[in-house]
Amino acid sequence: MLEDTERRYRDGGVLRVRVLSVPESEKFPDGIKYRLHYGTDASEAIIRYDNSHGQHERYTAEGLNEGYEFPGYDAVQRRVTVESIGDLQHRTAEAFEQALSDDWPEGDAPRRLSFETTDQLARVFTPRAIDLLQVIARDEPDSIREAARLVDRDIKQVSANLERLEEYGVVEYEEEGRAKRPVVEYDEIDIQLPLRQREDVNEQGDLTLLNER
Repeated sequence: MLEDTERRYRDGGVLRVRVLSVPESEKFPDGIKYRLHYGTDASEAIIRYDNSHGQHERYTAEGLNEGYEFPGYDAVQRRVTVESIGDLQHRTAEAFEQALSDDWPEGDAPRRLSFETTDQLARVFTPRAIDLLQVIARDEPDSIREAARLVDRDIKQVSANLERLEEYGVVEYEEEGRAKRPVVEYDEIDIQLPLRQREDVNEQGDLTLLNER
C-alpha cells in the first residue's frame, strides 16, 4: 500500500485515494492498482477513476463513461484531488511515482483521514470516543455490550459511537456467534492540527492511524 487516504468535507463529500504497488502483469502492466473516488458519504460516486478491472476506467453519477481515454497518472490525480490542494495531492503524486519506480518504501503507508474543519474532527474523535478506542485496543472486549460495561456507559451510546468510528475505518467488527466484537487494528493515532495555515493546504485537521498490526 503506497497511499491510503480519506478526507471528509463539510458538505458531506468524501474523497478516498488508494494506490497499491502490485506485480507487473498483463492486467497491471505498470505495476499500479489505484482507486481515486470522490462522492457522498454513502459511497455514491460523483467521480471515480480506477483500474481494478485491468483497464483505466472513469465513473460519474451516471455510471461508467464509455470511450474514456486515460490521460496519464498525473492528470488523473490532479483532477480528483483538485479540492484538496497541498499535502494530499503531493502524497498521491509521490505514490504514483514510487509505484512506477523501483524505489518502494518498506511496509505499507499509514492510513490517513483528513477533515476540512476541526469541528468535524472533534465530532468524531470526542474524548469518550478516544476512551472507547483505548479500552477496545487494550482489553479486546468480546462484544459491544462488554465494551459498554468496560467504559461504564449506556450500550446505545457506545453502539452509536462505534458506528461512527466504523464509518471512518477506525473500528472493525468480527462476528462472534450472535455478537459483534469491535476490533481496533491500530496501535497509535496521531492527530495533527496546524496552528498556522499554509497557503497551499486547505486541511484543518489530519489524522494518521499508525502501526497497524
